[in-house]
Amino acid sequence: MIRKTIIIFLIFFSSSIITVKFARADAILFPWVVKSQSVSTIISVANTGGIGGTYEYQSIPFRLHYQYWYKLSTANSNTETCTNHSFNQATSKNDVVSFDAAGNITENNTLFQDSSPYNPGQSFGLVVNGPRRAFLIVDNNTDAFVLFGNTNTDGTLYGEAMLLELSGGAAWGYTAYNARSEGVADSPAAQVYFNDGNDYEGEVIGPTEKGMMIILPPSMFITKFFVTPISMTGQRTGDANTRVQLVIDGDAGGIYDNDENPMDFSEKTDVVCTSAMTLDGLITSGAYEFLKATGKQGFAYIKTDFGTVKQNSSAQAVIGKLEYAESTSELTWINNFIWIKSSESIP
Repeated sequence: MIRKTIIIFLIFFSSSIITVKFARADAILFPWVVKSQSVSTIISVANTGGIGGTYEYQSIPFRLHYQYWYKLSTANSNTETCTNHSFNQATSKNDVVSFDAAGNITENNTLFQDSSPYNPGQSFGLVVNGPRRAFLIVDNNTDAFVLFGNTNTDGTLYGEAMLLELSGGAAWGYTAYNARSEGVADSPAAQVYFNDGNDYEGEVIGPTEKGMMIILPPSMFITKFFVTPISMTGQRTGDANTRVQLVIDGDAGGIYDNDENPMDFSEKTDVVCTSAMTLDGLITSGAYEFLKATGKQGFAYIKTDFGTVKQNSSAQAVIGKLEYAESTSELTWINNFIWIKSSESIP
């Protein structure tokens, strides 16, 4: 009798382990969300988990969990921390939803004649005053998915973002980052991880990596860098702190111009939660003015190091580069965004 009891317990225990291991959910990261009176961020999310043709399972509705992490004030300084706002909204298998996170176009409701049964009392948008910078996490780790089981696994979510300058119509966009992992464990408010090494396409710049980029002439173009630190202890946090630097050979600070001449400097910039800065915020004023006066372009690498201004220090970040022409240029129609990537740490 004792032996049978032990065997039954072991079978139950083994089954529990298997359930915990494989009951997983998916999460995607929109690293750069901007809200102001003049700029909207159009978010699109597609979900392939759940049951086709239904929005509930055993009377429990399928939901996606949206969580914004946004700067504490409209100052949006590099080292200002973030706080969060989260909510659930309806979904079903193969549902797609688009909305204006800034609320300029649809007052935070959906776009494109979407008749899905979303909760009309729950805004999709970032409901704080602007201007504000943020990042957004979307996951399908909610009750009906957990109950139904194993339909919300890694890779079941997909997203795109488009940042739109309303008055001029300029726009740029990116694909949401879905880390390569088993997803998040099925528990309320489970932590999510987007760490370097789990990035399918090298989306994260880690401590052993550098991302190469062209720097257009600052006499003609404004170059802006969008930086969101990746917390090594989970992304549901507002104080991850990374330091970024432009470097050349041997990790020495600097830029090469288009005549192969190095300009050296040692500028390093701390970023907390998320931020954006122009080229002159990453190099010394002397180097910037010299490059601008020559009319030359250049190239450099961007690397990350552990931040120095917050306790949650990380040497990982997702980094994007936006290029647009000076207002006096004949090339004012240029508005180009590139996600800077490196796959050196991908196994």
